[in-house]
Amino acid sequence: MNEFVLITNWMIPAPIETVWKAIQDVRKWPTWWRYVKEVSELGPGDADGLGATRRFVWATRLPYEITFGMHTTRVQRPTLIEGQASGDLTGTGRWELQVLGGQTQVRYEWRARGQALDEIAGTAVAADIRTESRRRDAGRQRGAPASSRCAMMTVYGGGTRAGL
Repeated sequence: MNEFVLITNWMIPAPIETVWKAIQDVRKWPTWWRYVKEVSELGPGDADGLGATRRFVWATRLPYEITFGMHTTRVQRPTLIEGQASGDLTGTGRWELQVLGGQTQVRYEWRARGQALDEIAGTAVAADIRTESRRRDAGRQRGAPASSRCAMMTVYGGGTRAGL
């Protein structure tokens, strides 16, 4: 199995404590993060969430769902949350928050392995190549240079801003 490193960066125009609270309230993720379909708490952990265990069901842009458990292994309020995943994927998820220019920068990094990820990545690469080829061809028809670049894979992240 391949290891995948997926990184999402957000700039959120809200104080770091407000963003921290939204990230800590994992049960509400499905209300603002469109690819999170379900969160079940299996064990609460301490007051900061250290030791918490949850079950997640994620959707993808493709017709796949991924289910895994996440055990919170490290918390440094309000700048870091890290956990270990097991299930359809295994690996580490890490939230890093910092204040930049009066906003909160959020970096979410996944380092994961899993058969489901291998299947999704193969399908995503093929879909992205088709999409980028169509864009390139359409651009050529509009007079764009033949050297237009074709992306091999796009890592998708996102959602809205947690109601902040």
